[in-house]
Amino acid sequence: MRDVESFSAGSVLRSGFSIYFRNLPLFALLTAIAFAPYGAYKLWSPFDPMSLSGIFADAFVVLICGALVQGGLTYGVVTSLRGNADIDLKTMFMRSLGIVPRIVLLSLVASLIIFAGTLLLIIPGIILALVLYVAIPVSVMEGGGIGKALKRSSDLTDGYKGQLFLVSLAIIVPVIIVSFVVVFTMVSGFDPLFAGILEFVINQFLLTGFLAACAAVAYHDLRILKDGVDTESIAAAFE
Repeated sequence: MRDVESFSAGSVLRSGFSIYFRNLPLFALLTAIAFAPYGAYKLWSPFDPMSLSGIFADAFVVLICGALVQGGLTYGVVTSLRGNADIDLKTMFMRSLGIVPRIVLLSLVASLIIFAGTLLLIIPGIILALVLYVAIPVSVMEGGGIGKALKRSSDLTDGYKGQLFLVSLAIIVPVIIVSFVVVFTMVSGFDPLFAGILEFVINQFLLTGFLAACAAVAYHDLRILKDGVDTESIAAAFE
Protein backbone atom coordinates (compact mmCIF):
# COMPACT_ATOMS: atom_id res chain seq x y z
CA MET A 1 0.00 0.00 0.00
CA ARG A 2 1.03 3.64 -0.49
CA ASP A 3 1.91 5.58 2.65
CA VAL A 4 0.75 9.19 2.57
CA GLU A 5 2.06 11.69 5.10
CA SER A 6 1.78 14.86 3.00
CA PHE A 7 0.49 15.96 -0.39
CA SER A 8 2.92 17.15 -3.06
CA ALA A 9 2.97 17.44 -6.83
CA GLY A 10 6.16 15.40 -7.05
CA SER A 11 4.72 12.53 -5.05
CA VAL A 12 1.53 12.41 -7.13
CA LEU A 13 3.46 12.55 -10.40
CA ARG A 14 5.94 9.86 -9.36
CA SER A 15 3.23 7.50 -8.21
CA GLY A 16 0.92 8.21 -11.17
CA PHE A 17 3.65 7.75 -13.78
CA SER A 18 5.05 4.68 -12.02
CA ILE A 19 1.68 2.93 -11.93
CA TYR A 20 0.85 3.96 -15.50
CA PHE A 21 4.09 2.64 -16.99
CA ARG A 22 4.11 -0.47 -14.81
CA ASN A 23 0.71 -1.35 -16.27
CA LEU A 24 1.34 0.23 -19.68
CA PRO A 25 0.33 -2.77 -21.87
CA LEU A 26 -2.95 -3.18 -19.97
CA PHE A 27 -3.75 0.52 -19.77
CA ALA A 28 -2.79 1.09 -23.41
CA LEU A 29 -5.03 -1.76 -24.51
CA LEU A 30 -7.94 -0.34 -22.52
CA THR A 31 -7.35 3.06 -24.14
CA ALA A 32 -7.14 1.53 -27.62
CA ILE A 33 -10.43 -0.32 -27.14
CA ALA A 34 -12.12 2.72 -25.63
CA PHE A 35 -11.05 5.00 -28.48
CA ALA A 36 -11.79 2.51 -31.28
CA PRO A 37 -15.21 4.16 -31.85
CA TYR A 38 -13.45 7.49 -32.24
CA GLY A 39 -11.21 6.02 -34.93
CA ALA A 40 -14.27 4.67 -36.74
CA TYR A 41 -15.97 8.05 -36.41
CA LYS A 42 -12.99 9.85 -37.93
CA LEU A 43 -13.03 7.47 -40.90
CA TRP A 44 -16.76 7.62 -41.61
CA SER A 45 -17.95 10.87 -40.07
CA PRO A 46 -20.67 12.59 -42.13
CA PHE A 47 -19.62 15.99 -40.75
CA ASP A 48 -17.16 18.47 -42.17
CA PRO A 49 -14.39 18.41 -39.51
CA MET A 50 -13.99 22.19 -39.80
CA SER A 51 -17.69 22.93 -39.36
CA LEU A 52 -19.26 23.79 -36.00
CA SER A 53 -21.30 20.58 -36.05
CA GLY A 54 -18.20 18.57 -36.88
CA ILE A 55 -16.22 20.13 -34.03
CA PHE A 56 -19.00 19.47 -31.50
CA ALA A 57 -19.53 15.91 -32.72
CA ASP A 58 -15.80 15.21 -32.56
CA ALA A 59 -15.60 16.59 -29.01
CA PHE A 60 -18.60 14.55 -27.87
CA VAL A 61 -17.19 11.27 -29.21
CA VAL A 62 -13.84 12.02 -27.53
CA LEU A 63 -15.72 12.77 -24.30
CA ILE A 64 -17.47 9.38 -24.33
CA CYS A 65 -14.30 7.46 -25.16
CA GLY A 66 -12.33 9.42 -22.59
CA ALA A 67 -14.94 8.67 -19.92
CA LEU A 68 -14.45 4.96 -20.49
CA VAL A 69 -10.69 5.36 -20.09
CA GLN A 70 -10.98 7.52 -16.98
CA GLY A 71 -13.32 5.10 -15.26
CA GLY A 72 -11.17 2.09 -16.06
CA LEU A 73 -7.90 3.75 -15.11
CA THR A 74 -9.32 4.98 -11.81
CA TYR A 75 -10.16 1.40 -10.94
CA GLY A 76 -6.76 0.16 -12.14
CA VAL A 77 -4.75 2.82 -10.31
CA VAL A 78 -6.57 2.50 -6.98
CA THR A 79 -6.31 -1.30 -7.19
CA SER A 80 -2.56 -0.93 -7.80
CA LEU A 81 -2.22 1.43 -4.85
CA ARG A 82 -3.89 -1.23 -2.75
CA GLY A 83 -1.02 -3.54 -3.64
CA ASN A 84 -3.15 -5.85 -5.73
CA ALA A 85 -1.33 -6.72 -8.95
CA ASP A 86 -4.25 -8.78 -10.21
CA ILE A 87 -5.75 -6.19 -12.56
CA ASP A 88 -7.40 -7.55 -15.67
CA LEU A 89 -8.73 -5.82 -18.76
CA LYS A 90 -12.24 -7.28 -18.58
CA THR A 91 -12.84 -6.07 -15.03
CA MET A 92 -11.46 -2.61 -15.79
CA PHE A 93 -13.60 -2.30 -18.91
CA MET A 94 -16.84 -3.63 -17.43
CA ARG A 95 -16.58 -1.55 -14.24
CA SER A 96 -16.04 1.56 -16.34
CA LEU A 97 -18.70 0.76 -18.93
CA GLY A 98 -21.46 0.74 -16.33
CA ILE A 99 -20.74 4.29 -15.19
CA VAL A 100 -19.86 5.93 -18.53
CA PRO A 101 -23.17 7.89 -18.75
CA ARG A 102 -22.55 9.33 -15.27
CA ILE A 103 -18.95 10.29 -16.09
CA VAL A 104 -19.94 11.83 -19.43
CA LEU A 105 -22.65 13.95 -17.82
CA LEU A 106 -20.30 15.00 -15.02
CA SER A 107 -17.56 15.86 -17.54
CA LEU A 108 -20.00 17.96 -19.57
CA VAL A 109 -21.16 19.92 -16.53
CA ALA A 110 -17.60 20.38 -15.25
CA SER A 111 -16.41 21.48 -18.71
CA LEU A 112 -19.19 24.07 -18.95
CA ILE A 113 -18.33 25.42 -15.49
CA ILE A 114 -14.63 25.65 -16.38
CA PHE A 115 -15.43 27.21 -19.77
CA ALA A 116 -17.62 29.85 -18.12
CA GLY A 117 -14.77 30.64 -15.73
CA THR A 118 -12.29 30.82 -18.61
CA LEU A 119 -14.40 33.48 -20.29
CA LEU A 120 -13.75 35.61 -17.19
CA LEU A 121 -10.12 36.40 -18.09
CA ILE A 122 -8.92 32.74 -17.99
CA ILE A 123 -7.68 32.68 -14.36
CA PRO A 124 -11.09 31.79 -12.87
CA GLY A 125 -11.30 28.91 -15.34
CA ILE A 126 -7.95 27.53 -14.16
CA ILE A 127 -9.04 27.81 -10.53
CA LEU A 128 -12.31 26.01 -11.26
CA ALA A 129 -10.44 23.26 -13.11
CA LEU A 130 -8.32 22.72 -10.00
CA VAL A 131 -11.39 22.77 -7.74
CA LEU A 132 -12.93 20.00 -9.87
CA TYR A 133 -9.67 18.09 -10.38
CA VAL A 134 -10.82 14.91 -8.62
CA ALA A 135 -14.53 15.10 -9.49
CA ILE A 136 -14.39 12.06 -11.78
CA PRO A 137 -12.49 9.83 -9.31
CA VAL A 138 -15.05 10.90 -6.69
CA SER A 139 -17.86 9.83 -9.01
CA VAL A 140 -16.17 6.52 -9.82
CA MET A 141 -15.30 5.66 -6.22
CA GLU A 142 -18.18 7.14 -4.23
CA GLY A 143 -21.09 7.27 -6.67
CA GLY A 144 -23.89 9.75 -6.16
CA GLY A 145 -25.05 12.60 -8.34
CA ILE A 146 -23.22 15.37 -10.15
CA GLY A 147 -23.71 17.87 -7.36
CA LYS A 148 -22.14 15.53 -4.84
CA ALA A 149 -19.09 14.89 -7.04
CA LEU A 150 -18.53 18.61 -7.63
CA LYS A 151 -18.94 19.52 -3.96
CA ARG A 152 -16.79 16.60 -2.77
CA SER A 153 -14.01 17.52 -5.22
CA SER A 154 -14.13 21.11 -3.99
CA ASP A 155 -13.77 19.94 -0.38
CA LEU A 156 -10.92 17.51 -1.11
CA THR A 157 -8.87 19.94 -3.19
CA ASP A 158 -9.27 22.82 -0.74
CA GLY A 159 -5.79 23.92 0.32
CA TYR A 160 -3.99 21.89 -2.35
CA LYS A 161 -4.76 23.74 -5.58
CA GLY A 162 -1.18 24.96 -5.95
CA GLN A 163 0.20 21.43 -5.93
CA LEU A 164 -2.51 20.24 -8.32
CA PHE A 165 -1.65 23.11 -10.66
CA LEU A 166 1.96 21.92 -10.74
CA VAL A 167 0.79 18.37 -11.49
CA SER A 168 -1.29 19.64 -14.40
CA LEU A 169 1.54 21.77 -15.78
CA ALA A 170 3.99 18.88 -15.59
CA ILE A 171 1.69 16.78 -17.77
CA ILE A 172 0.09 19.28 -20.13
CA VAL A 173 3.05 21.53 -21.07
CA PRO A 174 5.27 18.74 -22.50
CA VAL A 175 2.28 17.35 -24.42
CA ILE A 176 1.53 20.78 -25.89
CA ILE A 177 5.17 21.19 -26.96
CA VAL A 178 5.31 17.75 -28.59
CA SER A 179 1.92 18.31 -30.28
CA PHE A 180 3.21 21.63 -31.66
CA VAL A 181 6.24 19.84 -33.09
CA VAL A 182 3.96 17.23 -34.69
CA VAL A 183 1.74 19.92 -36.24
CA PHE A 184 4.84 21.73 -37.51
CA THR A 185 6.08 18.55 -39.18
CA MET A 186 2.68 18.09 -40.82
CA VAL A 187 2.80 21.63 -42.20
CA SER A 188 6.37 20.97 -43.38
CA GLY A 189 5.20 18.16 -45.63
CA PHE A 190 5.72 15.21 -43.28
CA ASP A 191 3.51 12.17 -43.91
CA PRO A 192 0.13 13.46 -42.61
CA LEU A 193 -1.17 9.96 -41.79
CA PHE A 194 1.81 9.13 -39.61
CA ALA A 195 1.76 12.57 -38.01
CA GLY A 196 -1.97 12.23 -37.32
CA ILE A 197 -1.46 8.83 -35.67
CA LEU A 198 1.40 10.23 -33.60
CA GLU A 199 -0.69 13.19 -32.48
CA PHE A 200 -3.53 10.83 -31.50
CA VAL A 201 -1.16 8.69 -29.45
CA ILE A 202 0.19 11.76 -27.68
CA ASN A 203 -3.17 13.39 -26.97
CA GLN A 204 -5.19 10.30 -26.10
CA PHE A 205 -2.88 7.51 -24.94
CA LEU A 206 -0.49 9.75 -23.04
CA LEU A 207 -2.41 12.91 -22.05
CA THR A 208 -5.69 11.19 -21.15
CA GLY A 209 -3.85 8.33 -19.46
CA PHE A 210 -1.46 10.46 -17.42
CA LEU A 211 -4.17 12.89 -16.33
CA ALA A 212 -6.51 10.06 -15.29
CA ALA A 213 -3.76 8.18 -13.42
CA CYS A 214 -2.58 11.26 -11.54
CA ALA A 215 -6.14 12.33 -10.74
CA ALA A 216 -6.78 8.91 -9.22
CA VAL A 217 -3.57 9.12 -7.15
CA ALA A 218 -4.44 12.66 -6.05
CA TYR A 219 -7.93 11.53 -4.99
CA HIS A 220 -6.43 8.62 -3.05
CA ASP A 221 -3.90 10.83 -1.24
CA LEU A 222 -6.41 13.57 -0.47
CA ARG A 223 -8.87 11.05 0.96
CA ILE A 224 -6.20 9.73 3.32
CA LEU A 225 -5.14 13.21 4.45
CA LYS A 226 -8.61 14.78 4.65
CA ASP A 227 -10.79 11.85 5.73
CA GLY A 228 -8.26 9.92 7.78
CA VAL A 229 -8.95 6.66 5.95
CA ASP A 230 -6.48 4.16 4.47
CA THR A 231 -6.03 2.64 1.02
CA GLU A 232 -7.90 -0.50 2.00
CA SER A 233 -10.97 1.53 2.98
CA ILE A 234 -10.86 3.52 -0.29
CA ALA A 235 -10.50 0.41 -2.46
CA ALA A 236 -13.32 -1.31 -0.54
CA ALA A 237 -15.69 0.60 -2.83
CA PHE A 238 -14.91 -2.00 -5.51
CA GLU A 239 -16.06 -4.93 -3.39
